[in-house]
Amino acid sequence: MSCGSLTFLPPVCRRHRLFVIAATLTILLMTIVYFRSDKQEQQEETREVTRPVSGPRMRGHMVTPVPLFQASVARNGQKKVRHHVQAIAVFGGATLQLSVLDSFITDSRKCGNCLPNYFMKKSHPSYQSKYRSGTAVLVHHQKSGGTTLRKCLKDLLGTPDHLGTREGGHISDSNFLGSLHTDSRLLWMHVLSEKKRLSYRFIEGPNVMGMCDDIDANKQPCSYYIMLRDPINRAVSTYFYCKLEPEDQLCASNQVDARKVDIKQWVIHQRSFLFAQLTFDIRYCNMSRLEQQQLPCWYRERMMMEESLETDVNSLLEFVLDDLADRFAVIGMLDWFAESLAMFEEVYGIKFTQCTEKKENSVQEKLSHSSDTELKQQVRKMDALLLSLRNDSDVQQAMRYDIAIYKKAVEIFFRQRQVMTRM
Repeated sequence: MSCGSLTFLPPVCRRHRLFVIAATLTILLMTIVYFRSDKQEQQEETREVTRPVSGPRMRGHMVTPVPLFQASVARNGQKKVRHHVQAIAVFGGATLQLSVLDSFITDSRKCGNCLPNYFMKKSHPSYQSKYRSGTAVLVHHQKSGGTTLRKCLKDLLGTPDHLGTREGGHISDSNFLGSLHTDSRLLWMHVLSEKKRLSYRFIEGPNVMGMCDDIDANKQPCSYYIMLRDPINRAVSTYFYCKLEPEDQLCASNQVDARKVDIKQWVIHQRSFLFAQLTFDIRYCNMSRLEQQQLPCWYRERMMMEESLETDVNSLLEFVLDDLADRFAVIGMLDWFAESLAMFEEVYGIKFTQCTEKKENSVQEKLSHSSDTELKQQVRKMDALLLSLRNDSDVQQAMRYDIAIYKKAVEIFFRQRQVMTRM
């Protein structure tokens, strides 16, 4: 018996085909319900933040991220900032995945192995030994006295080890690891043994945030320290430095060349350098294709950050400000250089105060050998330049994140100084 038209089917065939249709519809309905419920759960967990397809164009590059920083949400009275980076970049028509970072920054998930501010959190004499026996990581905030500090550590500890290509590569029995940039940071993470990583007592470099989390707290404590400078003063210093040393990754000269723009344009170009440095994540930089584009890591991270909604970046800034005293064992200030060295010495137990000479990365020395008379004249008018920049609304807007961080850091510095005077 063959089953033909449904209308004139024998009862057995008709029931068989109706059963198949009903089963198919049931499976289809169950599939729809499953995917809809899954989507609703995702929407309840977090609000996705999206941006238009168009993005900032910089010399032929366009960045088009989809969701970047997701909104801050309140759960049980505890703020959570979702740092969700899922960005697509377009370079000359080629599309590639930049980075995927999906993690919550919460009060319970701050740095897992960061000793808090020594002066503000100290409660027991044994506390001091943790700072002096653990790993001390100097965040080199460039053009803020960091090079002088590195030279100081070299004089006190001996020649530092270097990893990667920037310093030519050098591994010895030194307990000082210096000049960590992106390439050397990756070597430290993936090539050195854990025993060798733990042997470094002092580490220094611009791309070192997050290193304490890579050290097992059960095996060795870890702490960060930093020397900061007024953001506008620092940006002006980078302007003159990058005119003389345009190849430095600090300058990002393939995007904006200090030799071809005025000082206001340059300061706006540098803008939130400190903010990007403090929120640095090595996964932004582990991309050979982007290295070929010659975009410094700090510049890539800032490009992605600036594509997010302002309210979400403000939430991240709020977290950074609240976390500053817990993240840094001690904060120094270039304007109070000698006092800062005394604080570093108290925390880490080595003679930082022997390094009293402040060179500010020898920009003045380089300028003294320059034949550019116009550049020298600009330096002589520095006070007037700084005043005009401080009163410029565009500059204030561009640097608002770094200005807020610096203001908070100064407050912490003065609290450190109050405790120091009573010791």
